[in-house]
Amino acid sequence: MSKQINYEMPAVDQAANRFEHHIRSMGFRDSTINDYVNRLRRYLAFCDTISPDLADAERFRDSLIDRRLSRSSINNYSFVMKNYHQMIGAPIKLPFLKMGSKLPYYFDENDIRAIFNAITNIKYLCVLQIGFYASLRASEVANLDDSDIDLINKTIRIRGGKNDKDAILYLNDICIDTLRKYLKVRPKKIIDGKQPLFYSNRNKRYDRTQIYNIFRRCKERSGITKPGGVHVFFRHSSATLLLNRGCDLLTVKELLRHRDIKTTEKYLHLTDSEKRTKHDRYLRL
Repeated sequence: MSKQINYEMPAVDQAANRFEHHIRSMGFRDSTINDYVNRLRRYLAFCDTISPDLADAERFRDSLIDRRLSRSSINNYSFVMKNYHQMIGAPIKLPFLKMGSKLPYYFDENDIRAIFNAITNIKYLCVLQIGFYASLRASEVANLDDSDIDLINKTIRIRGGKNDKDAILYLNDICIDTLRKYLKVRPKKIIDGKQPLFYSNRNKRYDRTQIYNIFRRCKERSGITKPGGVHVFFRHSSATLLLNRGCDLLTVKELLRHRDIKTTEKYLHLTDSEKRTKHDRYLRL
């Protein structure tokens, strides 16, 4: 069990602030920087020191593996640890896990329906429907303003996504109907000079951690126990459903806004039942 960090500790705050400046110079987006700083805080909490050594780093990494976190998440922690140790003048070497070419898991159609059906809060339903039907990243959902929504043309505008490109994406009638109901009961708020689509009860714009937590709670309520967080739900699962229903790979690439179609090719997998159905349908005389 990791120890709870005392966020009031000046030493921890100073270490986190110094690390934030260190990685900001690398050109990362604000949402990525916030994620890395939070990962550092968890690492320092586990080690109970701002001057961990290689043994501490290896022990923390082993605990992540024992918790069966995704390879990408473990690699992100390793990146944070290596850069923090480099920053404090005590460089370490940590191996990065090899990323597979296929998805480890995804939510199928029954899982998706169960999760949506378990939601009773209109704001939570709107958050998850927009993320799923537009195949967004959590940070992109958090960054939406009212002005990005076009209810007439059933589109949303993404400003400065992962590849720093704006995009116009599509919503279906189900999502538009939920949006209308949500906007009808949600008071408009101006926060930092903008009108965010989603904000908390403390009148602050949602961040991606809050969206992660929303999905986690809705997934638990649905009774779905298979692994996978909000990114799996928004991106992996929507892409898989598109392909399984016959959408061509190039269109899926454009909808997910991948630079390289090889990234999209990892979604070309089918469940055993789907393989059996297609085998029986096509391999016959």
